[in-house]
Formats: sequence, C-alpha cells, structure tokens
Amino acid sequence: MSDDADRVHQAYERAPYPSRETLRLGAGSPTVPSNWVNAVVWPNAALYPTARILIAGCGTGHEAARLALEYPESQIVAVDFSPASIAIAESMKAEGFPERIHFEVADLTRDLSRLGQFDFIMCNAVADYVPDSAGLLQQLRRVLKPTGVLYIGVNGPSHPARRIGKALQALGLTSDRFEEGPEQRAALRLAATVMGDDAKIIGFAHAAGAYLTVEMFPAFAHHRSLEEWIDHGATAGLHFQGTLNTPFALAGIADADLPLLYGLNRGAVSALVEGLRLNHMLPMLFTAAAADEPDWRDLDSVWRWRPRLHPCVAPERIHPLSGDWMTQRFLGVQSPGLPELRLNLSAYMLELFRIADGTQTVAELRTLIDPAAPDEHVRAALFRGYH
Repeated sequence: MSDDADRVHQAYERAPYPSRETLRLGAGSPTVPSNWVNAVVWPNAALYPTARILIAGCGTGHEAARLALEYPESQIVAVDFSPASIAIAESMKAEGFPERIHFEVADLTRDLSRLGQFDFIMCNAVADYVPDSAGLLQQLRRVLKPTGVLYIGVNGPSHPARRIGKALQALGLTSDRFEEGPEQRAALRLAATVMGDDAKIIGFAHAAGAYLTVEMFPAFAHHRSLEEWIDHGATAGLHFQGTLNTPFALAGIADADLPLLYGLNRGAVSALVEGLRLNHMLPMLFTAAAADEPDWRDLDSVWRWRPRLHPCVAPERIHPLSGDWMTQRFLGVQSPGLPELRLNLSAYMLELFRIADGTQTVAELRTLIDPAAPDEHVRAALFRGYH
C-alpha cells in the first residue's frame, strides 16, 4: 500500500463516514439522480427494478441502503477498504438497513471480478481520495456490463477545501488534518464569513468533526480536473457522457447561441461548461458503450432521430397544443435530491415533447403538429432537451 493510500485508510479507520449518529438521523449524501442516469443512457436503463448495483466505496453503507429502498428487487453489493466502515454497515442491518445488501471489504484498485458484472456502479465521494485513479477506473470497467453505467462523484479543482487549506496555512494553523479546538473553529468561521456564497458548502464551519476530517481537511484529496478523469476513463475503455451540472447551465443559453455547440458531443459540451463554471463537485457519468446521438449540425440527422420524453417529466402533465403555438410555457424536470430544472419552451415544442415516445422520427412527429414551426426553433429546443 502506498503512503497516500495508507493515510486514506487510517483516516477512515479512525473516523468511518457517515458516523452512526448521522446514519440514525437519516442524513448523508442524497440518493443517486436515477432519472438523469436513465435518461442519458436511454434506451438501456442502468437503474431498473432487478438491476445489479455495485456501491464502490460504500463507507458505512448509507448510499447502499437508500438504493436498496428505491429498488427493492435489485441485487446490491457494497464494498469498502475500511474494515471499520464495513463493520458499522453490517451492524446497521439490525437497525433498519435492508438485509439483502451484501457488504464486503475490498480494495477498489485490485481485481474485483469475483463480484460479477453490474448494470450500475456508484462511486461517490471516493475516487478523489484514491491515489491511482487510472487503476481505479480500469478495475471498475472490468466489472461493468456492456450496457452498464458508472456514476462518479468527486470534488473538483474549485472545491472550497483548497482555499480553506491555504487560509489555515496563512494563519499558522494545521491545514492537513482536523483538530477540534477553538483556533481551528474560529478560523473556519472566519473563512466562512469571508467566502460567503462562494463557499458553496453551507454550514461547514459548524460541521461535525467526522465530516471535516474526511471531506474538508484531508491532504490526500487530489481534486483532479475533469480533463484528467475523461483521459483516465478513455484509457480504461469508458465513454464520458457528461456531468449533472450541464443541463442547468444550458437551460439559460439563448436559442440563437446554441448553434455554437452543435459540433460537440454531449461529453464535449459538459467539458466546455465545467471549464467555464466554478462547480466544486463533478458528478460524472461514464458508459461502457459509446452514445448514439444525432449530428446536431445536420438537420437531416436531427429529423431522423427518434426522441422519447422520459417518464420523470410526467407527459400527462403536458396539456395538448391549443392557441398560439409560440406561447411560452415552462416544463419542470425533477429528479430526487436535485432542484427542479425549468425549461422555457414554446407550446409547439411542448406538444412535440408530449407525443415523443421513441417510436417515431422527429420528421414524423412534425407532420402530426400544425402549423409547422421554424426548423431552427425545433432544433434548438431538441438540443436543449437532449442534454
């Protein structure tokens, strides 16, 4: 085990995360945004009732428990390299965790083939602390089904922990580990006040010591860039499908400006968005297979596309077209644990979305709606909806 890996191991053995108290309060990370995952990889759903799911780096088991409740027929394997964390996860079965979750001590950078193949792998708030990120992705790729999806959530280069660490150093305080005491707490309160909304993590100055130990203070957090993750993924044979931050960014771009993005695939659009925004978290999707998406520069390619409105939008809530087809309306898209994404669409496009069920091309759908809308209006709305 490398020195970095040993430091990570010791940190989580001392402070398994989340703590028992956090688990009993029902706190911890939000559930995986399953609607987004399945919409991105349609028509192959990665999260479905009987899916095989791997929680890669499960900690004390809160994410495994939540997915088990959300998918009560699924097979869930949850692994972590910290025996102390797995011991807590096993003991929590008696206090409410589903019995059918299989917990196991395992090193994610070593051969995982004994675990079998998985439809969906969740690796959240873990990969940032693994010294060999390329090796990690290679091992996860080996246990991913050909139609499988890998979700990775990491802290990005703009994570506030970097700025806080520099501030603590400037104040002459320890910055690579949390030591409960008045000086560090005062420094955290000072940093929170100065950073204001730029802190991105509300309430960190008063957070529990266990959280600060593994999330804000560890010197072994790498905060790698999106470009590094994409490169490591490509080396492992994974295809980058974008970040969860991207749809929210695209919702505000004017239709007239969207053509600048038409030459980019979904992953490239996300890379551009993340390069312009200071998102401290990078929620990323990778797939074993390449995406099949329209060539947005070519209208014929767009017209041959067979789009489908995802069930999470609830098509029955969209009223059939009536009145002026250019009347602007809002379409709300919701996924568990996320703010609502509101799309401003014409009545015409809402009608097109409403009847899009994946069986007809865009050209065929357009023949069902009268009057016709301008080509560029349709293409821009479809592009935004796709992302």
